[in-house]
Amino acid sequence: MADELSASPSKIPAIRPGHEVARRYRVDHRVGQGGGGEVYRATDLKLERVVGLKRILGGDPDTRVRSAGDEARIVARLEHPGIPRVFDLIVDEGELWFITSFVEGRSLYRILREGERWSFSNAMRVLRELGEVLKFAHGRRIAHSDIKPSNILIGDDGLVTLTDFGVARVLTLERGKRPGPAVLKGTEGYLAPEIYDADPRKLDFRQCARWDLYALGVVFYNLLVLDMPTDVNPDSISLEVAKGLKESLALDPPSTSRIQDEVPETVRSAVTQLIMRCMEPDPAKRIQSADEFLQGLEQIQAQYDAKPNRKSLSLGVSIAIAVAALAAGVGIGWFLPH
Repeated sequence: MADELSASPSKIPAIRPGHEVARRYRVDHRVGQGGGGEVYRATDLKLERVVGLKRILGGDPDTRVRSAGDEARIVARLEHPGIPRVFDLIVDEGELWFITSFVEGRSLYRILREGERWSFSNAMRVLRELGEVLKFAHGRRIAHSDIKPSNILIGDDGLVTLTDFGVARVLTLERGKRPGPAVLKGTEGYLAPEIYDADPRKLDFRQCARWDLYALGVVFYNLLVLDMPTDVNPDSISLEVAKGLKESLALDPPSTSRIQDEVPETVRSAVTQLIMRCMEPDPAKRIQSADEFLQGLEQIQAQYDAKPNRKSLSLGVSIAIAVAALAAGVGIGWFLPH
């Protein structure tokens, strides 16, 4: 297949709406770019359905084929409503295309960039769905390795989809098997500090899973304050910076002021603690599984659901006052002349 690919993708003209891929997929419009390729919304002319087209760019042809093939096989193993379905991997006119299901909606990155305010309950729902996707993927020994807002899609129906498994790692802990050499990839600002000193030849699945959980903690922070949890240059993130960040979070906990719902102090404290556990610089002290993260969310939700309702409280106080007044009146009545 590699011999059929164009060696210089940068010289390939931009894809315009109406362009047909393999005489079957008509490009509707460009959605965005990331993970080594461009993503388009397209129409499958044969089956009359909307699909996603990922145009694989960058690197030599052999590398592109290998990377796209790895991603296709990984996603094909993950049949989950929160992960796009893979349909095909094809070469057309010297270009490699990855065909998947398409999500009508916006990326979390776009939503945050536009400054949209969410309710606390909605933010918690998104985090729960992300946690469930990671629990499913980790259960099949697949670590996404690039969790970030631009790879999280919020559909028009509100459902959450985790996309771009292009740098996912499939690792096994079976005796005698080790992952081969690999390039450590990801997005600065969402990478756990220990990644920078990791030896790709000595990784195990548990390590990579904890990297996902670190990034999930950063996303959690993004959702609450619509910003990164540190002002330092993302390129300079190290273990020392991560430790400083933890201390900063302890001294200045993330505010939930950007969330529309009123959040009690006890809930804010629990949220801060969960974020800090996710972003713990020491991987041994970090949250160890998606299931543990989901349990933390359940505890926070239970605290939030138990918060006093002002209307109910006001009604309760009014009733209490009325009962007290009635009781006082009855008591006084015993002493009044009959």
